[in-house]
Amino acid sequence: MENNKDIEFVAKHYRAGRFSVEPALRRIRQTGVTRWSRTGIAAACAALIVLSAAAVVLVRNDFFIDSEPAAEQVTPTAFWYGGC
Repeated sequence: MENNKDIEFVAKHYRAGRFSVEPALRRIRQTGVTRWSRTGIAAACAALIVLSAAAVVLVRNDFFIDSEPAAEQVTPTAFWYGGC
């Protein structure tokens, strides 16, 4: 019976407390899951704001557009009616 083999496997490899929450949380706290400090997070936010503002200025700035308007091109008409 396969069911007996499964039970034997579980009984053989069972470890008490293996799925306990407390030891896992202790391990996570000891290893330091995150390396971000408050200062690092604040610096990253400030950099994001500065880069976003720079992108907006570059995209919407009129500095890169010619200040002089282009000369108007006049297309002569085929027929000119003088004074009518």
